[in-house]
Amino acid sequence: MLSLVAVALLAYYLWTTPGLFGSKAQGDGLFSFHYLPNLVVFRSLDMRHSLPEHLDFMDSGPRGHKLNRAPIGPALAMLPIYCLGETAKLVATGVLRGLHREQRVLGPPPFVPHTGQMLYTGLVTLAAGLLGMLLTYRLLRRHFAGGAALAGAVLAVVLTPQLWYLTIQPHYQHGLAFAAVALFMERWDRQRGSLRPRRFFGLGVLGGVAMLMRAQEVVFLLAPALELLLALVRGAGRPGQRIDATDLGAARPGQRAGAIGLCAGVLGVGVVLGFLPQLAVWGASIVLI
Repeated sequence: MLSLVAVALLAYYLWTTPGLFGSKAQGDGLFSFHYLPNLVVFRSLDMRHSLPEHLDFMDSGPRGHKLNRAPIGPALAMLPIYCLGETAKLVATGVLRGLHREQRVLGPPPFVPHTGQMLYTGLVTLAAGLLGMLLTYRLLRRHFAGGAALAGAVLAVVLTPQLWYLTIQPHYQHGLAFAAVALFMERWDRQRGSLRPRRFFGLGVLGGVAMLMRAQEVVFLLAPALELLLALVRGAGRPGQRIDATDLGAARPGQRAGAIGLCAGVLGVGVVLGFLPQLAVWGASIVLI
């Protein structure tokens, strides 16, 4: 059933694309996409290079450089396929030039905005949304019957703004954020009750990555934070908690608060590491450019 929904969403994505490269990237989605040519070609965060026609919509840095306020996460997620696609196009261009063949069959030159990159970077977002739907199903299946879990996962996409973001405006950050949050929540739910520091460090990294897509996803860190608070209030290691002998939460009562504090600390460290690319972009925007 999920496969049929995925095929239907792909067909809808292609059907609603005017001329393949029409209006699927606007506003924040357009600006986020332009991190790609700006970073790869110009190796700069100054958006005057790749967005000269939209500078009036951007804030200026301390030295007059134009700043991209869109999050860096979606561009980083799309960067590998972007580089592969454009490298293949460069190779094909060289081959056609050597054969004295017309190169226009390949479309515009590499890294020109509003061209073929719009198609495959949009498909990355759609694929991420489908992954988010699958992860949502896996989470729900632990707590509900198969039919209810399936309905919940499908409706989380087709009856919410995700449908619009995945198929009409896939260059906004919401589809990738949905996948990142779904992965974070699925992992949190899978071992809920275990107070291993390694688990909370991993959750922190996943939470930081979700924030890379949209900083507002920080709200989902409330799940592990409240879990730790509840363990502190109730007393870690009480009957009903899934804690084994290797868990710090199974320590003597006098050590439990410290163990929970350690989990909270490594959660925070993981968040900083996962969110580090965006922190670097903000730092460079304020200090370097």
